[in-house]
Amino acid sequence: SDLTESGENPNFFRTIPRDGLQTELLARLVREGGFRSAAVLHDQTDYGETLALLMEEALARDAAPGAAAPLSVGVGPERGDMDAVAARLKASGADAVVWCGYFNGAARLAATLRERGIRAALFGAEAVADDRFIDLAGEAAEGAVVVMPAVPPVAAGAAAEALEGHARVRREEPGPYFLTSAAAVQALLAAAEGAGSADDLDLIKARLTGTEARTALGPALFDSKGDLAGAAFAAYVAKGGRFEPLEGAGLAADPPREAPGASGAAAGP
Repeated sequence: SDLTESGENPNFFRTIPRDGLQTELLARLVREGGFRSAAVLHDQTDYGETLALLMEEALARDAAPGAAAPLSVGVGPERGDMDAVAARLKASGADAVVWCGYFNGAARLAATLRERGIRAALFGAEAVADDRFIDLAGEAAEGAVVVMPAVPPVAAGAAAEALEGHARVRREEPGPYFLTSAAAVQALLAAAEGAGSADDLDLIKARLTGTEARTALGPALFDSKGDLAGAAFAAYVAKGGRFEPLEGAGLAADPPREAPGASGAAAGP
């Protein structure tokens, strides 16, 4: 989140929403789901630890006055590490678990919860929104709720075309970050072409914040901090061996921020 929020990285632009938005959405889903106590677990990576801190803050904002802080602990890579945390989780009485980390650790957690008879609902950050989580966890993945960058309705056609094109050329299904990665490359290429140079950084930045580019995520325009205007997280649930949109979950997005010199002209292929 600090990469754009701090204002200290003027040459940084991103198509994935800031992490604070996904933790806000996860905290809201926990609250609206009526869960009494949520535990926060992470995989001890830099990504997981940072996300866990944001998750604790988001849960604290939603907590009732005087409520106890949630169980929050890192989980090592060994089987014994997960078993020990599962015992602490069961003793805590938590009825929801938020996993902050990557899909492989989430799959181990889901399987362990099932084996131990722990009926806590499982929530996962965007790095869990990967088909490999379902492949590894099997039936234990059923019902897990995850968040991932949303595809705006206006971009449905462009996204489908990009996904189909990748599958046709590469003869494989694209990964979970394909659309955001493709949009980043398309936006940068359009900005460089519009600037008439790949070396004039000021002109490229002016194009990124001033002229929409056609991308796999629809028309892309970046705000003054480098975030993609309108970028949001959406919620999905593992159901029948695949992720499906979670009905009624809504989105988590920042309010519109100034994009200096914005124009309605589209650029790019």
